[in-house]
Amino acid sequence: MRDYAKIWNLSDFGLEVLNQIQIEDTQEKRGYSVMIHIINIRLNPVALNAYIGSTCKNSRDCYETKEEYFDHVKEMDIRMELWEKTLIEHLGIKVREEDGISVTQNVSEFFTVVYMENLKEYGRKK
Repeated sequence: MRDYAKIWNLSDFGLEVLNQIQIEDTQEKRGYSVMIHIINIRLNPVALNAYIGSTCKNSRDCYETKEEYFDHVKEMDIRMELWEKTLIEHLGIKVREEDGISVTQNVSEFFTVVYMENLKEYGRKK
């Protein structure tokens, strides 16, 4: 497998946080409380190229066998995991198993990250 961190020169990977908000959603009847972090970011060219390079999959027609195609798809999935991991590290988010995170491209180099952090203090009083 290729070392994409070197190919993309991820030491130059960067982003700009445009804005960030937090909303606490507590539903005491369900014993449920999450902190929702919404972060709008802008990627630098290195980060954007890494994203593009992990999303553009070839057509099945480009490969002689379906095994070759599935290997390509698997490689692209690995690239996307690396990209998301690098982005999350740059934002300083520590995602736990019980948390959820979603990264979505809005337009061009602008993305939104939604991080839902499960709070341990269910049903706490304000």
